[in-house]
Amino acid sequence: MKKNLFKKRKKAKIYVLQCMYSLFFNDIDFNKIKYNLLLNKNFNKIDINYFNKLFNGIIKELNLIDRYIFLYGRKKIVDIDVIELNIVRIAVFEFIFCSFIPYKIVLSEALFLSKMFGSNFGYSFVNGVLNSLVHEIKFFYKKNI
Repeated sequence: MKKNLFKKRKKAKIYVLQCMYSLFFNDIDFNKIKYNLLLNKNFNKIDINYFNKLFNGIIKELNLIDRYIFLYGRKKIVDIDVIELNIVRIAVFEFIFCSFIPYKIVLSEALFLSKMFGSNFGYSFVNGVLNSLVHEIKFFYKKNI
């Protein structure tokens, strides 16, 4: 059961990444982007509740998330590659609002996504930002450390 849930959540993160990428380049409502992406998807293969939690939560908390990225990424948001930026946004949201997920899993999945979808060395940026940030917000993970 846990393995199946893990796969469904990983797929949900991939779909969130695709929606965030589309949102960056298209000036349309985020609900339309979400609808268009999920239109022909098999909902048995993703955790739709987790997808909605991530996507809607990231949109709602974007300013807070981007402040953390700016502080720990040491780059202006506009200077960060759009894929790496959105991978870090997903992970930062999970660090802050999904404390039920151990931080090591969040880090591991972010690196997986950056190696799969990002630029050649984008994973090093993702790793650097998230490792710096996780030390600041460890109090969210007292039970997992």
